[in-house]
Amino acid sequence: MMSQIGTVLAVAYAEVGTKEYPPGSNNVKYNTWFYGKPVSGDTVPWCAAYVSYCFDKAGLAHLIPKTASCTEILNHAKLQLQFVKPLDLIPGDVVLYKFATNNRAANHVGIVTAVTDKTITAIEGNTSITSDDNGGAVMVRYRDRTPIVGGFRPKYEIETEEIDMITDEQFEQMYDAMMKWRGEKPPCYTGEVGREYAAAVAAGITDGTRPQAAVTREEAGIMAGRAAEKGKTQ
Repeated sequence: MMSQIGTVLAVAYAEVGTKEYPPGSNNVKYNTWFYGKPVSGDTVPWCAAYVSYCFDKAGLAHLIPKTASCTEILNHAKLQLQFVKPLDLIPGDVVLYKFATNNRAANHVGIVTAVTDKTITAIEGNTSITSDDNGGAVMVRYRDRTPIVGGFRPKYEIETEEIDMITDEQFEQMYDAMMKWRGEKPPCYTGEVGREYAAAVAAGITDGTRPQAAVTREEAGIMAGRAAEKGKTQ
């Protein structure tokens, strides 16, 4: 089952490429959905309406205010103590920008999909390469953090895996079995060689290109041992 964040991002990605028509009109399905009828003109920009639309279609309308105003999202975030500083943004957050196109506290918004120390990636409505906050299309934008005011973090349900509790007796039995098993197995090599060759077993390859793949101790020991033997013959 997809997480709530994954569901929102899936809806948002599905809308990439949608454009208002005619260009420059703000006549777009997100505004029609928000206002309940077709609208157009300079007074109805739609980046915030797009974000509200995505949460609604994901079945998560309750997590964000239904609004066509970036400023309202910003104020709501601060009032509900859900405001996020620019450097703390993570995927699923609603990012708020301030471009020099008007004097509003925030004048553009999107849904964060990825972050680095210096940049973010977000899916945004009403943007383009030539107009950051009034471009008329849904796009994936890669931006530095300069214009970011902050963000709004919806209260997603964080899905966690349930862990079964065990008794002390069960733990002792498991520990004894593990120690007996370790005594019957060859030593497990560690370090980079062990990681690379263990990954090769798990992936069914021999170049170790997936160093984070999960393997058993036996597989790690066998492959690392082969690597060591190969090194002796070279």
